[in-house]
Amino acid sequence: MEAGKCDRHTTLPTVVFSTEMSSHTDGDSLVYFRNAAVAATGDAFTSNGLPAYSKYAGGNMLGDNDELHKFIEILPADVKVIPGHGALASMADVRATSQALDGIRDAIAAQTAKGKSLTSSA
Repeated sequence: MEAGKCDRHTTLPTVVFSTEMSSHTDGDSLVYFRNAAVAATGDAFTSNGLPAYSKYAGGNMLGDNDELHKFIEILPADVKVIPGHGALASMADVRATSQALDGIRDAIAAQTAKGKSLTSSA
C-alpha cells in the first residue's frame, strides 16, 4: 500500500502485523475471532459475487481461489463469515465460491489444452 500499488487512493492502516504476510492484494487479511466463531475475510471473499483482485498489484483469480482454499482448510465448518462485500455468509458459501472458481479454472485449462488462448475470439 505504501508503494502505491493500489487501484485507488487509500489511507494507510494504523494497525499492522509484525510478521510478513501475503494476500491477493496488499490490504486484505483473514481475522478469526475464535471465541465468537466468526471470521472477517476482507475482499478475499465476497458474498455478492466473485472476489475482487488487483491486477495492478499482480493479483489474479487463481490467487483469490488459493486464499479461499486456505480459509476452507483452516476455519471450522460452523464459522460465521463476514465478507469484504455483501451479506453475512457461511463456510458453505465460501466453499461454493471456491468450487465455482475451480470450475472456471478447469474450463479454461481444458480450452488452452486444445490450443485456444485467453485472447481467442472463437
